Amino acid sequence: MFRLQKKRFDFRFSNLQALQVPKGWDKLLLSMVSVETGKTVAKSSRAMVRNGGCRWTETFSESVTISQSDASKDNQECIFKFVVAMGARNGILGEATVNLANYKSSKTAVSVSFPLRKCTHGTILQVKLQCSATQERLREEQLEDTGSDADHINLDYTDVENKSDAASVNHPDSASDAGESPNRDLKFSASGSHYNFDSPRSMDSSLSRENSSNENFLNRSSSNPIVREDLTSSLHDPSGLNHFSFSSKFSTAPRQLQSKRDDYSRIPRSVPSSPSWNGSSSSKELLETGEDSTEVLRAQAKMWEQNARKLMADVEKLQSDILDHSTQQAGLEMDLSESRKECDGLKKELDQLKILLEESPLNQLASDKVNFQSSELEDEIKFHKESNADLALQLKKTQESNIELVSLLQELEDIVEKQKMEIASFSQLQPVHTDCRSFLYEEEDESKHVFGKDSRNVICNNWDMEGEEEIIKLEAKLSEALDPPDFGHGGDCNHVNEIKVLKLKMEELEKDCNELTNENLELLLKLKESSQSDPPTFGDSPHSVSNDSFEKSSYYAAESEISRNNLMKDHEVEALNLEKRKMDSRISNLLTEKQQLEEKVDSMFIEDSATSRCFDDSGDEMMMFGSSMSSQASARQSPGMERCRSDLEGHLNEMEKENVQLYERICGLEAQLRYLTDESQLNRLEVEISQSEAASLREEIGRLKGELEVQKAGLRQKTQGVHKQWLEMQEECEFLKMENLKLQSSSESLMEECSVLQKSNAELKKQKMLLHEQCSVLEAELKDSEKVVVSMFKEVEALEGKYECMLQEISSKERAFILELDTLVHDNETQKEKLASEVSQLNHLYQERTVLAENLQSEVALLTAKISETHDEQEIRGSESILEVSRLRADKALLEASLQDVREKLRLSEINFSTLKKETELNLQGLREELEASEQNQEVLAADNEKLLELVEEANSSKEKQRGSIRWLELKLKAAEYDKLQVAEEMSSLESQVHKTALLQEEVLALKKSLNEVKFENQRLQASLEILSEDFEGVKTENVTAVEKISDMEKALAELEDCKRSKASLEEKVFRLELDITAKEAQGGQDAELKNELARVKITNSGLHRKMKHLEEEKQEYLKRAQALEKDLRRMKEAKLDDPHHSSDVCNNGHEDTEVRTWDSSSPIFIIKN
Repeated sequence: MFRLQKKRFDFRFSNLQALQVPKGWDKLLLSMVSVETGKTVAKSSRAMVRNGGCRWTETFSESVTISQSDASKDNQECIFKFVVAMGARNGILGEATVNLANYKSSKTAVSVSFPLRKCTHGTILQVKLQCSATQERLREEQLEDTGSDADHINLDYTDVENKSDAASVNHPDSASDAGESPNRDLKFSASGSHYNFDSPRSMDSSLSRENSSNENFLNRSSSNPIVREDLTSSLHDPSGLNHFSFSSKFSTAPRQLQSKRDDYSRIPRSVPSSPSWNGSSSSKELLETGEDSTEVLRAQAKMWEQNARKLMADVEKLQSDILDHSTQQAGLEMDLSESRKECDGLKKELDQLKILLEESPLNQLASDKVNFQSSELEDEIKFHKESNADLALQLKKTQESNIELVSLLQELEDIVEKQKMEIASFSQLQPVHTDCRSFLYEEEDESKHVFGKDSRNVICNNWDMEGEEEIIKLEAKLSEALDPPDFGHGGDCNHVNEIKVLKLKMEELEKDCNELTNENLELLLKLKESSQSDPPTFGDSPHSVSNDSFEKSSYYAAESEISRNNLMKDHEVEALNLEKRKMDSRISNLLTEKQQLEEKVDSMFIEDSATSRCFDDSGDEMMMFGSSMSSQASARQSPGMERCRSDLEGHLNEMEKENVQLYERICGLEAQLRYLTDESQLNRLEVEISQSEAASLREEIGRLKGELEVQKAGLRQKTQGVHKQWLEMQEECEFLKMENLKLQSSSESLMEECSVLQKSNAELKKQKMLLHEQCSVLEAELKDSEKVVVSMFKEVEALEGKYECMLQEISSKERAFILELDTLVHDNETQKEKLASEVSQLNHLYQERTVLAENLQSEVALLTAKISETHDEQEIRGSESILEVSRLRADKALLEASLQDVREKLRLSEINFSTLKKETELNLQGLREELEASEQNQEVLAADNEKLLELVEEANSSKEKQRGSIRWLELKLKAAEYDKLQVAEEMSSLESQVHKTALLQEEVLALKKSLNEVKFENQRLQASLEILSEDFEGVKTENVTAVEKISDMEKALAELEDCKRSKASLEEKVFRLELDITAKEAQGGQDAELKNELARVKITNSGLHRKMKHLEEEKQEYLKRAQALEKDLRRMKEAKLDDPHHSSDVCNNGHEDTEVRTWDSSSPIFIIKN
């Protein structure tokens, strides 16, 4: 009695945790997948990773049915898979498999640790597993060896089958049916047609039941070695067992049904010939055999009825399966339509992205980092442009200042020429003055009376003119003595105005700088907001998107902090530079004021001394004039002279009065001089204070200069390092150019591949349309075949009725057969002897070919010997020998493919054997013709049934093939689209890198050009400074010679004119010195600006080097990401290979690959062997 029990085991999984989790995996989820069905049984929520460990609070529970038979203990497997991932397709950390059948005997909770497969980081999954069993008898069938009708039917059915094989041996046309005998050997009635297509568990249970029934049959038939060998051969034969079809789960049931129907169609062909080989001579035995044959026929009729019922149930199940397949096909068509819609949407998005890329390639193709860097580069380019504009303005200013200096030099030359002309005019006036005096004395001597009045008038007028000139000169001196401070104040006012204008300009520049910094900060904030708000444009996995967003946020935070620190430092440096410039301007202003005050004081003292000398000279001249007049009066005591004397005395009195007034004026001027001296002393004190402050400032300046020198040395070293780095970067740029060319070539090849893929995609779409059309045609054919099947079933029912009538006729004719069998017994004995001899000959032939044939022939020889010795056991052994002969015939049919020469000999032996049979078959031809007619009808019906079943199976297989091809095409489409996206991403990254390198090269060239231009301008300015200094020295020497000439000429002229000229020359010198100082200060400011610009250029150069380093780091990061993506692709490929749904495709394409794929019968997983 067979008893197949199954137990349901409830497994509980708790304390789920992962250890040694690598960095970068912040949140993980755990999912439990059944390997048999490929469905996710349970799934946890996302858990945070802390200190390299991740713990899930959920508990998984799963109930599993496992068979308890002894035969299935070794092969029973119930495999589940734990998958640890971040939720993305390519974000799988690893997976671990567990066989629950190994833990069904554990009574307590067991903690198990599994190392994750497909994980190179050594991550371990720890699970606490607890099992609790609840016995459930899923199926219990009792098949009694004796006492049940079904068992009799099965045994009789096997006997009938064996006898039919024996009859096929003796029949001359049985050679064609010899190849079909292995498929008839292993057909049992242990409710083999009860199949369930609803769930894979029921299918697996049915498979296990059938396997157990086969094993029990093998155990029962262990006493017969021949049967055992045939069973093993049929088990190893792939056509004998239809349970192990490995293409898909849904293809197993129809093949099993077909095998059952094949048996059903093969049974009645051998029924009538079963009693033809009973070797008994008595009538009782013949009657017993007839009764046995009638019982066999009845059992066969019952089997026909059972098989018909089974067929009807199978047809109903097939119809339900067809309906399920149609619903699944409708669902697949819906999925296809949805996938097409998604493809159309993705194509539209790709078109939009292409349009956006054409409009703004930098903003869409490059990532947020590239956008941020491009904005920074644009700001730096603007800064460089502004600096270039400032340099151009400074050049213009220097050119204007040079033009002004040239104009000033021309004016100085004009002034020198005017002074020379005045000196020449004064030298001409002096002899005229002496001639006038001599002429007056001569006229006085010649005409004392006539021209006395005229001479007196002329002399008085001259003296009046001279006095008026002296008064005017003194007033001019006083005004000049009072005017120099005013003159200084006027110059100071001009300087103050210029300083105010410069301050206003500086304030405006500071405002512009502040506005630019604010705008830069606003742009940075906008870029951050846009980077946070904009989602990823390409169809990347969520895992890669989350990693990129985390890296970008950290990168932007770091860059914002660095930019803020740089801005603060720049503001501090600018503030210090402004303070330094202010201090320098204050020091220069104080020094200029000090020099101006000293020059003013010196000029005041010189003017005082000159005025005192002038007064002394005028007094001496008056005394000389009085003495001359007294001498003239004593010499000329004439009345005319007395009148002249009285007039002269009146004039003298007036002159004295005027002198008194002049003395009063001089006293006032002396008071003013004293006041001015006091002010000068105060100014000197202020100058001394300012000098002390200037000394302290000079010390600070010296300290700052020392610091600047140290910084300059450091900057020189840095510039050397930067120059080395620059050279390295040039080499790297050349290398990048070469790589760029390679990448361009690779991009061109990728574009060609994209075009090829597009073409293949179009071809695949066409093929898909053709497949859809074929599916519709096949569906129509299926409907027609269903109608044909219904009509055929009706015909089968009618034929069964006819068959019952035929059986009744056969039973009536068998009675006549029994009478004729008595005469045939004697012939049987003789033919058996001949058979023994022929069997011995066949044994000799088989010994030459195979060892198996020798063993079988020896057993046949032993059996024939036993038949000759014991006549009583002949009937029992006769059937066994016939069975053995049939088995030998079956083995012969199997060996015919490899043993052609043996077949020829066997054909000869069969011809000889057929000649022996002809004598006995003459009497049975009429009966056989009738049997053959019935068999032919039955065969026609079976063939029609088989054809129908084959059509159904072909339709199902075509449907499955179409589904597999559709899935394969969909996977190809998805893979092609994914490859397109990857190629587009790689192209965008390559274009961005190429654009970056081009921009960097342009910037480096621009910086080189700007450096060369600045150097050239600096050299040109230095040359112009040297030329101006030489011109200035030449002008100085000319001025010195001019002053010497003027001093020589002034000895002959009056000292008043000397004072004027010295004052004018000094004022001119002061003006020139002021102009020179302002020019020097302007040049110093320009030099400082040039230095500042050089520092800025160096800073920008260092920033560019940093950016180049940053780009290299980004390149390394992208290379790492590319490697990670390649690993993920490999994982995806391995996962696709491990997926059971793709097993059929893999099996179909297995001969094209270099790998050998084998199938594990315990679980639907491929084992790949390289």
